[in-house]
Amino acid sequence: MEWKFLPARARRAAARFRRRLAGVEHRVARLAPAGEPIGRALLSYVVDPFLARSAGTISYAHTQDWESWTMGRTLASLGFEVEAIHWTNDRFVPDGERDLLIDARSNPERLAPAVGG
Repeated sequence: MEWKFLPARARRAAARFRRRLAGVEHRVARLAPAGEPIGRALLSYVVDPFLARSAGTISYAHTQDWESWTMGRTLASLGFEVEAIHWTNDRFVPDGERDLLIDARSNPERLAPAVGG
């Protein structure tokens, strides 16, 4: 559904509402390395690009999508098992230690004890 007739502020509010209904902020994306994993990484930034149907559908409206996608894919290419969560995800509980924790905002204080930090 296109909302082009609405002012920009209303379109942003509608997009946030659709995201909330879809539960995007509470989804977890997992990326596996090509070979044997060298470690485990938790990326708490933006999960949206990992949920996109293809790399071509990733939004470039803000650099955060590209940044998150690039970090996750780079870590996987270096051999890490990667779990990506949205930085606002306050429900995710890691299932063990991680070798690397990357966070954009407010999750390190909550996640560090659970990942061995």
